[in-house]
Amino acid sequence: MECETKTGRDVPSTILVVDDNEIHAYAMRKMLESEGFGVAEAHTGTEAVQLTFDNHPDLVLLDVNL
Repeated sequence: MECETKTGRDVPSTILVVDDNEIHAYAMRKMLESEGFGVAEAHTGTEAVQLTFDNHPDLVLLDVNL
């Protein structure tokens, strides 16, 4: 999947996966990457906040039990 940037260029949509279970996060990353998404991965809330500010993801998938 791609989205258009302010410069008019198409780039892969970026998804931030936040899960304290590294196996679940890895599986989600592999699935999303195979579909063409860019993926950032965080394992703590603090890490997720920092990655959100740094990367400006298009979507955040958050483990509700984190």
